[in-house]
Amino acid sequence: MSDRKKLSEDLSIKAALAAGKNAARRVYDDLTLTEDEKAAREVERARARRILKWKLAIGAVVAVVLVATIVALLAKIWLWLLGLVFIAAIAAALWFWVRPKLARPAPERPVAELPAHRDQVDDAERLEAEQAREVAARARAEEASRAAREKAIDEELAALKAKARK
Repeated sequence: MSDRKKLSEDLSIKAALAAGKNAARRVYDDLTLTEDEKAAREVERARARRILKWKLAIGAVVAVVLVATIVALLAKIWLWLLGLVFIAAIAAALWFWVRPKLARPAPERPVAELPAHRDQVDDAERLEAEQAREVAARARAEEASRAAREKAIDEELAALKAKARK
């Protein structure tokens, strides 16, 4: 906030200095210039004011003609522009509806690899069967081990109960 305040103060100081310099220059010119030089200065100022007035008038006319041309053009093609806006709205709606579907990855389909020879199929089937037998044997061994531990725990529990009853 202080930067804006400082900028404002700087600008007002510059404006005051410029106004003071301009007033001092006019006083100096009035004291030092001859009547012919003063008249020439006034003629030059009047000429500059006339040129400025003409430039402003021409600029205003060009602006009015430009605005009138744009309004006339829009009056002739407003229906087409309305249709264009309607089509653009439909396109935008479709884009926001279709884009998420395009962004999703397509589901991957499994690719079946065909073996080169029937021997490879037999080897693969035999390997799978062997692995299945090994898994089943491990499961049976674990089950037997678990059953043996449970039986040992049950026997120990029965012995403790019998001891506790005596």
